[in-house]
Amino acid sequence: MTGHTVLWDPVRLTAAEFAGCWEQLDLGEPPGALGLSDVDPVWPAEVLVGLRRKGIALRGARLERQLRALARRDYAVDVDGCRVRVRASVVGSIGVLAERRGDEVVLVSVPHYAVPAELLARLPESASVEVTRDGALVGASRCGPRDEAAELIERTRPG
Repeated sequence: MTGHTVLWDPVRLTAAEFAGCWEQLDLGEPPGALGLSDVDPVWPAEVLVGLRRKGIALRGARLERQLRALARRDYAVDVDGCRVRVRASVVGSIGVLAERRGDEVVLVSVPHYAVPAELLARLPESASVEVTRDGALVGASRCGPRDEAAELIERTRPG
């Protein structure tokens, strides 16, 4: 975490629970960056039992909003490789990051402008990202943090 405000407590699901929730909401194919193609979704009743056990069932509306944001977003960035598997999406003023850690998927909601920093914070120290001088100047010249973030993401490439 980068110190940005986390809007809701992180949600921790098993990969099978994530796939089961995704399927129940009929969101289409799950984000490829999370590497869920080999995961069998958990049946709905089992998902509900797992969510209740973790205390997430009462926050179901938040979980649904997070999953829908990952599926239907204004823009998204996928990072996979270098031991990191993340989908970051932005819908309006809300950013959602889903990070696969072994058999767990962690969902975090942050303000939209915090998404680029949160993505970079999840990369291992050995990974590098290059932002061109032009990209930084154009991003910095925008009037709002959303434009800066989108511009920097657009002009950033793995190094």
